[in-house]
Amino acid sequence: MEYTKAIEDALSYARHSKAVLLFTAFTLGVLVLLLALGFILLSAFGIPANPSAFIRNPAALGPLLLVALVGIAALAIGGLALTGTVIRNTMHAETLSESWTQFSPRLWTLVGVVAVTMALSLASNMLFEVLTKAVPAAALLTFILSIVVSLVLAFLLAFAEYAAVLDGSGVFESIRRSYKLALEKPVGVFLAMLVSGVMAFALIVAILIVLIVLVLIILLLTRLSLTNLNLPGLILMGVAGIGALVGVFFTHVFQYHFMAHAYADLRPKPALLARPLEKPPARPTAVAKPAPKPASTRKPVARRRAA
Repeated sequence: MEYTKAIEDALSYARHSKAVLLFTAFTLGVLVLLLALGFILLSAFGIPANPSAFIRNPAALGPLLLVALVGIAALAIGGLALTGTVIRNTMHAETLSESWTQFSPRLWTLVGVVAVTMALSLASNMLFEVLTKAVPAAALLTFILSIVVSLVLAFLLAFAEYAAVLDGSGVFESIRRSYKLALEKPVGVFLAMLVSGVMAFALIVAILIVLIVLVLIILLLTRLSLTNLNLPGLILMGVAGIGALVGVFFTHVFQYHFMAHAYADLRPKPALLARPLEKPPARPTAVAKPAPKPASTRKPVARRRAA
């Protein structure tokens, strides 16, 4: 795999794709909707003057918990729908709406793959937490082992989502293809993860540095204090937050493109079906015609007339 060319293609796709704006608009829309629902529910059930009232009366948290659960589900499922659409779009010359139409039947497969992956990670963390409480003297060792196990799981399941989207395989078949590919081509999978992670980290750091510098310059020019922001300061901080979201989603779209092409390059190519060579139809043999008899070279003798 040509990593330089793959990185250039992924950056170009992320710059010119509408997926970054879709991710940002969707996330902001869900967050604004959640804030509105939370405010409506709190207004209906009464807003306590003191936040400690939530501690004394946990039932008052019911509306907020309901809104939080709805928001988590919307962000998770909607985010995965966008993720699968973008992964497919990186491999096919089609619009995002066409990619969504082709991917939508596989959405719940992708949700299942992510759920199984998170369940495995959570189970391993809970196991090591139990071991840490059971053997406090080995806390450092269990902490190191938990990190190692998390890295191994991330390595083995790196391409499970891409197998579900690009190959159309089921939940457990996608997971099987991912760890099988990781075991068969560990160097290629490791390099793909390493390049993707390093580039993503560099992009996020660069974006954050630019945002922080811009915000500090604006705050200094307008003589605003970080501890006492007024309305213009809050607007500027909101703009910086939206810029950070755009940067994060730009990085995600870059990673989706890079890893999708890495998976397409590393996965086994379908073998061509061996077909027996067909013999060309036998041509009918030409029947040899008898050679014409040579014409006689003797001159005809004129018959004598009877006297």
